[in-house]
Amino acid sequence: MPQTIPLDVGELNRQVEFWDILVSENSKRRTGLTSGLIPVREYTGYSGMEAWLRWPDILARCDEVIEASELGAKMRGPGTQTTNAHPFALACIPFGGWRALEEFSKMGLAPQVDDVGDRVRFLIDYWIRWVEPWRDDGFRSCWDAADTLRTCDPEVIDTLYEAAWPITTDDDNRMARRFVAGLQQYLFLLYLDTRLGTGDTGPYPLPNGRHMIVREFSSLAESWIPWSHVAADVPYQNLVVGLVFRPGVHNRVSDLSSTFSVPADNLAWLEAVSVFDPRPGGELVPVDRQELPDILAAVKRAQADAYRLMNTWSFEEKVRNGTHVYFRGLMWPFTSMVGIDHEIDWSLPHPHTAETVWPIFAGGLPESPDGDQVFFPMFPRLEAEG
Repeated sequence: MPQTIPLDVGELNRQVEFWDILVSENSKRRTGLTSGLIPVREYTGYSGMEAWLRWPDILARCDEVIEASELGAKMRGPGTQTTNAHPFALACIPFGGWRALEEFSKMGLAPQVDDVGDRVRFLIDYWIRWVEPWRDDGFRSCWDAADTLRTCDPEVIDTLYEAAWPITTDDDNRMARRFVAGLQQYLFLLYLDTRLGTGDTGPYPLPNGRHMIVREFSSLAESWIPWSHVAADVPYQNLVVGLVFRPGVHNRVSDLSSTFSVPADNLAWLEAVSVFDPRPGGELVPVDRQELPDILAAVKRAQADAYRLMNTWSFEEKVRNGTHVYFRGLMWPFTSMVGIDHEIDWSLPHPHTAETVWPIFAGGLPESPDGDQVFFPMFPRLEAEG
């Protein structure tokens, strides 16, 4: 059995309170949960219940194959398709489902599960055991580490830095900006208006007052995403970009895997850029700068095809596919690294909520008078034992 951390109800509730604060603080920085194409509120709301009902079993199976702390260490560094959104989601997404199912249970629409305490205990226990070796800096979140995340080891940063080509002209800067922005926009669409395909780590100190942000782009080509056949001609599955900034630029990385900077347009102050293809086993293969226009052109074609395809989906299909992105996509780095992804039944919706709760989300939620406001506390608390 995997080694676990003894957590009584008092400590569990303190950890839930930590997640309340963490989600609340990060929510102040995010954009709204609205989209002109995809019903984001509906699928993020429903996916929490799928995660609450199913992630504990999936993670327990991962734990049987590779214990969480060992897996966290293995998933450090570029090329694992792991962004900081993944540890952030480990608790907050299913905890949101915990709260939602509590409310639906009060309405008589779906019973709450009868092992709430065990689920909360396992999710927090797994997160602690996984995230500490993954971060490897003595902290469990960017929020309590002054908005820093350094999962790339020094030798990786040296490789990215030494291969970086200088940004010396306005044309160089425009080329770099268009490449980075083009990949981000494409993955934002492919992941149905979420940032799961793009993640930043850093800042990493460099000589002479400079620093680097490492930006990873995941599942650019045909992948686990069911509609990614539109990307069959994209030549790279994953890319790692080293962004070297001039002295005086301030970049901080949040728990939502985004960089907040002063000045706000930090890419205007790029000094150098490198692009690598991460291979299995940790190998980093440099991508020639002359390839970037062709990569971007292939991505733009895939983006146009994806947009046309998504416009043919019904509302319910959009909610189902969005739920798939959250429910499966946030587990993908874990289940694929462990080698059990093929074992999992990823079908939706879960029988526990299929007949009563799913139609509420699949049919469209009413507009909320409070918009996307986050209320504190977000999550329930466990009752004292005995």
